[in-house]
Amino acid sequence: MNLYFRKGVIVIINKNTKKANFTIIIKDNNIEKAIRKMKTKATKLGILKTYRDKQRYEKPSDIRIRKAKEGKINLYKAKKKRENNL
Repeated sequence: MNLYFRKGVIVIINKNTKKANFTIIIKDNNIEKAIRKMKTKATKLGILKTYRDKQRYEKPSDIRIRKAKEGKINLYKAKKKRENNL
């Protein structure tokens, strides 16, 4: 993931595909707001999570175990959400 800043535009480029994941236009030189937008877009797209996951090797068995745990947690959260909506 490469970060470029040119003429009021922040561009995030994927190293492997050489394509822009997203761009953020800076208005009125408000860099703080642009950085907040960048963080929210990156978290919604899951860019930071995949970047952290790719930093180290994870065995296939560990991947299966981690995904099973995530699935159980998501089921629990969905169940709680359904119960609260009743």
